[in-house]
Amino acid sequence: DESNRLKIQTVGKEAVHLKLKGYLGDYPEPVWYYPQASANILSLNKVKKHYRVTLDTDIDDALYLHVGNGKTVRFCATRNGIYAMDPST
Repeated sequence: DESNRLKIQTVGKEAVHLKLKGYLGDYPEPVWYYPQASANILSLNKVKKHYRVTLDTDIDDALYLHVGNGKTVRFCATRNGIYAMDPST
């Protein structure tokens, strides 16, 4: 069933079909999971339904998820052109 898969292209140009979903912290919907790259894939279209999202590239090339209680999660632009969160910060 195609609705249970997500086709992505890796940075190395490899086509991958994701089949795994899981929960990420307090995020209320399952997200795609790619264990070979330790990656969770979030849809901005879905994220914006649950959290305020801001982006102002004049200030910082990063997406900010405002998750409540004054907390934000920063997803910065990578060299490969995707926005990623650094869990160590």
